[in-house]
Formats: sequence, structure tokens, C-alpha cells
Amino acid sequence: MLIYKNIVKHNRFLKVKFLKLFFSLSRQERIFRKSLINYFEEYVSFYNFEPKQINDIYMKFIENYFENIKIFKIDKSYDNLNRNIYFEKKEYDLIMLLSFIFDYERLKLLILFSETEFSGNTMFIGSGSGIELQIYLSKYQNIEHVFLLEKEQSPFLKYFFENKIVYADFSDMGNNKYDSIIAIEVIEHIKNYKNFIKKIINSIEFNGIFFLTLAKNIPQFDHFINFVDYSELLNVFYEREFILIKNVLISYDNYTDIESTNYVLEFKKKIVKKIM
Repeated sequence: MLIYKNIVKHNRFLKVKFLKLFFSLSRQERIFRKSLINYFEEYVSFYNFEPKQINDIYMKFIENYFENIKIFKIDKSYDNLNRNIYFEKKEYDLIMLLSFIFDYERLKLLILFSETEFSGNTMFIGSGSGIELQIYLSKYQNIEHVFLLEKEQSPFLKYFFENKIVYADFSDMGNNKYDSIIAIEVIEHIKNYKNFIKKIINSIEFNGIFFLTLAKNIPQFDHFINFVDYSELLNVFYEREFILIKNVLISYDNYTDIESTNYVLEFKKKIVKKIM
């Protein structure tokens, strides 16, 4: 039996989410989701995760998240969230993989990403479990390699993608140039996000793409920025000759009433014509 089916069988919370999701998907969405499940199976096999271990890790995260929702409702702030919780990187990436499989809103985010057109040198910031990498490399099979900007390298990514990934150095940002930069579920984790963005976007070629997501009212233990208003971030891009070509709002039905939302944004760097 697939590990995915095993954990659904023994976890009532995931079983409810599975049934709700399964009957709401179109045929194409089911095919796309099946590719995510196949990747999930590769991931858990590599790390020898057992079904009970997966359930325990996931429910530890969910219990903390729902506790933080209650805290967030008091003052609509992330200041007092319970951050006294720890996951190894492989555990955290496992949790995120499960969320893409069991939550329609998270699945939709990846579908929007898969539908975006990229070209040339591409860099991923915070690739996590590598599921976005898998989607990208499945679409652009002839690409030589992609660049990753990570705090911690992943043994699984090195194994699964072999010579397709090259790790970038943050100190080189601004010197090296990229045609596409992708930051999915990254910015809300960075306290000084504006300086980070300014550094990154100097590395984008003219006519290049910056694809990113933002989170609003998602009081996760490792989220520090709540993008209730992201006009300041937009201005960082506008001041540097970028245009916004995609702005999609994904609202979450996550059994709460806090209006959790993801914004999926795509910017393009304009070609500035020099006056002779």
C-alpha cells in the first residue's frame, strides 16, 4: 500500500480533507495532484518515513497552528504566536508536501505556478521539499540546470535532481543575472523582507520574471510578516521599473474565520530604452 493511502486510512483529520478535496477536483486537477503524490512517495521513501511518524509530525504542526489561530484572533498580530516548536528540515518539508496534497487552495497555488511561462537562467529561492523544482523541470526537460538559493542544502534534492541543481550564494546576488526568479512561500518568513527583495531584484535581467507568493492572516509559527497590505512591496518593484502582470488571490477555507489568503504575484522587468 502507498504511504499516502496508509496515512489517510489512519488519520481522521486527513481523511476528511481527502474526501472533501477528491470530489471537488476536475480531471486535470486530479492528474496534476497525482504527480504530487508520486513525488511525495519518492520523498518519504528516501528518508524512510513511517506512516505513524508522518502522522505524528503532521498533527504536531496542525495542533500548533490551530493554537496560533486562537492567539491571532485576540489582537490580529503575529507578535505573540507560540513559536516554541521545532522540526528538522526534512520534517518541515514533509509537512508542506502534505499540505499541497490535501488542501485545494495550496494545490491551486502550484497549478498557477505550473501555468506560468519562464525562460533562460532560473533561480529558486527557498526550494523546500523541491516540489516546485519537480514541476518546473518536468515542464522544461531540456534545461541544463537551475540555481537554488538556500540556507540549508537538502540531501534529497541532491539525490533526486542530481546534476540539475546548482547552489547560488547570496553574496553574489546583484552580480549574477537571472531571467527568472521564483520565491514561493518565502517572503513572509523574512523580517527584513524589503532589503532582501531589493538585493534579489537587482539580479533580474531586463524582461525577466519574478514570481512570488505572499501570505495574509496565516499565523504559522515561522511567519513574521503578515501581508494585510503589500503596497510597500509593490512600490519596491515599481521603483525599479517592474510591471505587475499577475495578481491572483487565493482565499482559504481552513475551518477558521480569519480570512487566510495567499497572493500569487508575477512581475516583469521592463526594458528601458536609452535616449541617444
